[in-house]
Amino acid sequence: ASMVILRPPIVYGPKDWNFFTLIRAVRNRLVPRFSSQTPEGDKFYSVIHSEDLVSAILSAARADARDWAPVEIFHVSSGEVISQSQLIGEIAKNL
Repeated sequence: ASMVILRPPIVYGPKDWNFFTLIRAVRNRLVPRFSSQTPEGDKFYSVIHSEDLVSAILSAARADARDWAPVEIFHVSSGEVISQSQLIGEIAKNL
């Protein structure tokens, strides 16, 4: 492939100050309303840990791309879909 595009979702991990802000809000019992939340209920997200994203990047860089199309797009994630409520619940459970 002459070009590989990796499309990560929400990335979390060490030194991630945006995710830390969410953790701090949950710890202080503040439940944020994400701007993308629908009026009918939760918005669903995919997430990936920063170390897993690095592994995906290295795998793509080392792969034999001879059989790939000229441009390949890969969506990388943990493979799970999580709702805002589940995300906040998991953060609260692990505090």
